[in-house]
Amino acid sequence: MKTINLFPKVIGIFNLERNLNEQELSKINLILQVLIKNTENSISKNKNVLDDSDFDELKKFIDKSIKQYLNEVYCEQTELQITESWLNKTKNGESHHYHCHPNSYISGVFYIKTTDEDKIMFHNLDPRINYYQPIINSWNIENSQSWWLPTPQNSLFLFRSDLYHSVPKTSTDERISLSFNTFIINDFGNPQSATFLPLSKQQN
Repeated sequence: MKTINLFPKVIGIFNLERNLNEQELSKINLILQVLIKNTENSISKNKNVLDDSDFDELKKFIDKSIKQYLNEVYCEQTELQITESWLNKTKNGESHHYHCHPNSYISGVFYIKTTDEDKIMFHNLDPRINYYQPIINSWNIENSQSWWLPTPQNSLFLFRSDLYHSVPKTSTDERISLSFNTFIINDFGNPQSATFLPLSKQQN
């Protein structure tokens, strides 16, 4: 039988190919000194982490990855800018609640400190998957309500911001990640179909 995976939700995974340097790690530790309580873990009070010049090289890597993801997966000419970026700290026994990222186009997570056991869970909101409960012989990405992926250190995950995700309880000492949102900065849509948004004018 021939099958076609139609309208998939694509996760882009990139590898930094280096460890963070001492300057970057020192700034991360400094930012982590001021945390606010999230639902089930903690996040940095600083919501513009990637605006710091100490992260210029990391930001270049993320920006380049976003462009590649949009071009290769969606064949879009969309230009995005990072709107907010923050650190997440999850201690042993903590988790990260089920959520998506409103007011964002593509979201991402860069994994700063993880172990082989760490993972991210993505959730399928397809009504058929959640309404019917047949007997399943084996679980796969087509019939599951959720699917987890390992999160190696120094890896970057990109995904549509409306894709719900969570992190199960961690059994390691602590897990550190950097999350961010993006939004469109170029003209968007088509004037001929009354969908045009002149967003580039608002950047001037």
